[in-house]
Amino acid sequence: MKLIWVLNIFVDENKTEFFKCIEFGTLKEIAEVLDCEVYEVSNFYHKIKKPTKVFKYLYLYKSQI
Repeated sequence: MKLIWVLNIFVDENKTEFFKCIEFGTLKEIAEVLDCEVYEVSNFYHKIKKPTKVFKYLYLYKSQI
């Protein structure tokens, strides 16, 4: 069993219009693509802070393959 991070990207903040789905192996990879720090991605995933900037258009979850 392998875990992957799945990032869904939406066109609007309400997340009603789907744009793209991308799979990653680590949070660090996501941070590099989003040009932010790993802790920002982690905080977003754990819902520590209210989503801002690009995070308003994203939905992040873990999945098994």
